[in-house]
Amino acid sequence: MGHIEARRDAVEPTCTEAGYTAGVDCAVCGDVLRAVETVPALGHWYGEWTGNGDGTHDASCRREGCRHTAKVECTL
Repeated sequence: MGHIEARRDAVEPTCTEAGYTAGVDCAVCGDVLRAVETVPALGHWYGEWTGNGDGTHDASCRREGCRHTAKVECTL
């Protein structure tokens, strides 16, 4: 009997979580027919920094689905 493919779907990475490519295993014997590869987390992609009037600036991540906002103290 030959291999019977069992596909593993790809998972897209997010700002903070790694993803992986699609893969294929054999459903009968468990052999890896196409290995998954890890795709590193993307990191946040900040928009424009805005002064808060208290010695800090903040910016929101521009990636779809991410609601992270960073706040930093001004260093000048």
